[in-house]
Amino acid sequence: MDPGATSHARAVGAGVVALTLVVAACLLGALFAGDASDVDGILPVGGAAVVALAGVLLAVAVGRVAAPRVGRSGAFVLVAVVALTLWIGATMGWSIVGERSWDAFNKAVAYVAFVGLGIVLAAVARGCGARLTAFLLSAVLGVTLAWALLAKVVPALDPEGDRVARLREPVGYWNALALLADIAVVLGLWLATERSHRLGVRIAGAFLVYGATLALLLTLSRAGVVVAAGVVVLWLAVGRERVRSGLVLFAAGSPALLIGAWAFTRPALTEDGAVLADRAADGLVVGLAIVLGAVVVAALVALAARRSLDSGTQRRLGRGLAVLGAALVVAAAAAVAVSAADAVSAGRDCSEVVNDPSRLGSLDPNLRLCWWEEALDVYAHHSPLGAGAGTFETARKRFRPDVRTVAQPHSVPLQQLADGGVVGMGLFVLVVLAGGAACVCALRRLAGQERAAAAALVAAPAAYAAHALVDFNWDFLAVTAPTMVTLGALASAGREPGERLRRPLLGVATVVVAAAV
Repeated sequence: MDPGATSHARAVGAGVVALTLVVAACLLGALFAGDASDVDGILPVGGAAVVALAGVLLAVAVGRVAAPRVGRSGAFVLVAVVALTLWIGATMGWSIVGERSWDAFNKAVAYVAFVGLGIVLAAVARGCGARLTAFLLSAVLGVTLAWALLAKVVPALDPEGDRVARLREPVGYWNALALLADIAVVLGLWLATERSHRLGVRIAGAFLVYGATLALLLTLSRAGVVVAAGVVVLWLAVGRERVRSGLVLFAAGSPALLIGAWAFTRPALTEDGAVLADRAADGLVVGLAIVLGAVVVAALVALAARRSLDSGTQRRLGRGLAVLGAALVVAAAAAVAVSAADAVSAGRDCSEVVNDPSRLGSLDPNLRLCWWEEALDVYAHHSPLGAGAGTFETARKRFRPDVRTVAQPHSVPLQQLADGGVVGMGLFVLVVLAGGAACVCALRRLAGQERAAAAALVAAPAAYAAHALVDFNWDFLAVTAPTMVTLGALASAGREPGERLRRPLLGVATVVVAAAV
């Protein structure tokens, strides 16, 4: 090989590694230092993402990196996210609390930067962009969920765990952590079932399914459980390793369910106001149980890897798993029917559900009916432009029936409607449609191992969109940043980058825009 070509290949490889580490650092910052739904994480996390993206664009401008290509679906995503960001910024012109709209605008700018990082990451990886992004997201989520479970084992890692028992660290909010667990389950299935992966990677994938399932249970998030089932069904629909995925779910999910069921019997682990000594004692037991469960999962996966499944065996296992799945669906439907009848007969409206395992069997909307109605009232009072981004907490005060404080109406579409009017909600819907188009195009465009990774990555925007109907994901860097990186990667994965040319105008624009941000 030509020495010059060899040197260039090494430089490209080093660049990919460096960019991967930078994006991983930005994502870990969003997860561990995103400051939940507050604003203190915007400057360190969003600023790092902006600087990282600006550095890559400067490298493109001087001809060191090829310009990424995103196609029409990727351009749709970029235009939609940028348009929503600009509209959020525009609401400062009539906002009832200007500084909150300013904070919301800054957070949205950070999301644009994360979309850009996803685009350039998949582009520099060339033929393995989807796989690289899926591996990166799996590692980041694995670290996050491991820390979350460790906080339950070691109470000192969660100083407020006596006040709120639901699993929430390091993200700061249980439903946000549940959303990350939903995404991790599908990524774990991809790691554990892709035939090209080594045994160690498959075991790591099973561990991710195991840890994500247990973490999801300990968040006590009803939406998280429903969405997890939905994205698993989506994975089985668009993926190709259905039987193997079912076996991994059974092998990794069963120990997690058993440990979770035991934890539900321990008030120190799942009920608010527990004594520190009880939390520490039960934490030690659950820690030992987690280790033992991991050993069982690893043994099952290693044993299964040594046995090949012929077509007849796969068909029989497939039928058995289908019957089991149907039985679970019937049981869940019956439980939902009973719970729905109980909620209707009780006549509950705008009530609060207790934070213990019994909530998993309740269909009570937990104050959301009130908040959604208040969002509509805010929009009606400030129609058609809304009250201004990030102002719901203040704008709702004239409509609230009690003195409870809530930052958002727990529905991103209604949040955008109250904050930015019909235009704001319409632009958010446009972002969702653009994300869906990028996912579909990626699945159609990619093949082989890249398509399998893309099928797993689709879980992130799908789970995010479902959660957004009943929660305020948009306020959390911890969940929106990984989703934006995923959308960017899906938009550019599998597309051949442009030529390496000097683009001085791009360099000047990058410096000016980055400095302004």
